[in-house]
Amino acid sequence: VLAFWGSKYSWIPHQRGGKQRTLGKRLDPHETEIFHVKPVRDEPQYIGSDIHFTCGHEVRFFRASDCWLELGLNNYCRRSGYIFVFLPKCGDGIKATVNGKCGHFELVSTISPDGDGPPGKVLRLWVTVRGDGSDNDGLISMVF
Repeated sequence: VLAFWGSKYSWIPHQRGGKQRTLGKRLDPHETEIFHVKPVRDEPQYIGSDIHFTCGHEVRFFRASDCWLELGLNNYCRRSGYIFVFLPKCGDGIKATVNGKCGHFELVSTISPDGDGPPGKVLRLWVTVRGDGSDNDGLISMVF
């Protein structure tokens, strides 16, 4: 679950047996929050961002294999924020580039989508889209 305004990610493990759970957050008067709820699969995955409230409208393309991903953000306007990705079964040798330069990320969570297999990592990566339409503008790549 990605809380958009708060830019926070929380993993809620799958409950076996079909028991439903309620997700809640205490809000102050006049405060709002948007939750982006998305199941995590055992493959590289774009979870969302705090760049656009749809948690996906900002994405121009997403390509991935078992050891890399490439993500292109729409670059028709200037903006900055965090994106969240899931990388399955990856070690500590993760390298990221943003706009052709070294990207900086932080580990948010280590999870096992099916509860049994090797864990993957949820990462939060700072991105800046310059809005100049150049080839590297809004381009994120990760090798893991």
